[in-house]
Amino acid sequence: MIAKISSGKNFYGVANYNQKKIEQGQGAVLYKQKLVKTTPKSLQNSFDSFRTSRVSKPVFHVSLSFSEKDKVALSNEKMVEITKDYLEKMGYSKQPYIVYRHDDTKHPHVHVLTSRVDIGSGKKLPHSHEHRKSKRITDELEVKYDLTISDKQVLAKREMLGDLKKAMQNGKPESLKKLNKELSNMGSDIRAKEKGKGMVYYKVGGEGEKQVTKSVKSSLFKDVGLDKNSLEKEFSKNRNDRLYVKENVEKVLAKSPQINAITFARQLEEKGIETEFRYGKDSVIGVNYNYQDHSYKGSTLDRSLSFNQTKEQLEFPDIETMKLHKNLLDNVESGKPIDMTYDGKRVVFTSPNPALNRSLQNLPEKDAIDLTRKFNGYQNQYEKADIDGQRLIKGMAEDNLDEYLQRRYKSQQKNNERRIRR
Repeated sequence: MIAKISSGKNFYGVANYNQKKIEQGQGAVLYKQKLVKTTPKSLQNSFDSFRTSRVSKPVFHVSLSFSEKDKVALSNEKMVEITKDYLEKMGYSKQPYIVYRHDDTKHPHVHVLTSRVDIGSGKKLPHSHEHRKSKRITDELEVKYDLTISDKQVLAKREMLGDLKKAMQNGKPESLKKLNKELSNMGSDIRAKEKGKGMVYYKVGGEGEKQVTKSVKSSLFKDVGLDKNSLEKEFSKNRNDRLYVKENVEKVLAKSPQINAITFARQLEEKGIETEFRYGKDSVIGVNYNYQDHSYKGSTLDRSLSFNQTKEQLEFPDIETMKLHKNLLDNVESGKPIDMTYDGKRVVFTSPNPALNRSLQNLPEKDAIDLTRKFNGYQNQYEKADIDGQRLIKGMAEDNLDEYLQRRYKSQQKNNERRIRR
């Protein structure tokens, strides 16, 4: 997509050029805004009606040309949509204007005629660095509307964009070095480096990760938040998020030499951090801390917080109890109650979660029935409440469950102690 901008003193000349294309069967008016008639004389009068004498060249005339490859996809409606988008970004969306489509070349293109004089103030519209601004806009529109890329750097941007976004989202890097490490771990051949006062992206290949393509300035990625300044802000935010989680995990662990794992998770949840335990066959084998749509392993927060370093300080109830804790709380938010039916021998518990069903069946029947009734009640309240109410109800449900699990955990410990004494 290429934009060619010209200025002029006389609207009639440009309007007459486009009118002749229409008369020759090589053009048509696709759209007009705040204009009644489209004859050259009428357009001259309309645009002159709000012109001031101080603006010597009030004519703004731009042709927007597209690749021949895009011809099939470019209906009249699509070309008008793209043109409106272009004019809005250029600052002309509130002006009177007319859009002509020409069919006199293999390349589909439109001509736009409008005035540089603001219809509201009578002053000339801002036009500094106009051609540079127009180039940036056409580059953006090519990507937005999936058009054939006319600029090699923009083409490179399109090829790099997916990997860069994925690396920033999944890895939450805190520096260029960590961004490159995340890209490498993903198997991507894209890398970033500082160059002068700026930053560039490029591709690597072969042994030693040698650069194999020309560099692309990061400023080209400003519209998607991947230019140098935006990245530095994101790096800082990622670092602050990690430190926030790290400091809160350390504070909770510092409260006691031994702490129940469920209590540990509850105290972190009060700070907006979700603790996710990873289970093996018979035990907990790891823990993740989820915050701001990102999951941190303990070792990524700090080496001293790896699971091997912290597991001795955490007291874990049996694995089935911990799974029950998570599954019941998930059920409060699911919007579906747990059904209880009697099959002639025992009460059968049925929910959309098979793991929850198994956990309830393994409990003493009275405990399972009591828990189910309570949590169905919380679930019904949760479904009807607003956001603040839902937060309160979930907290009440979790308090209730924690109290039950703590009692059960202590009871199991006492039973184990009795067995050992015998």
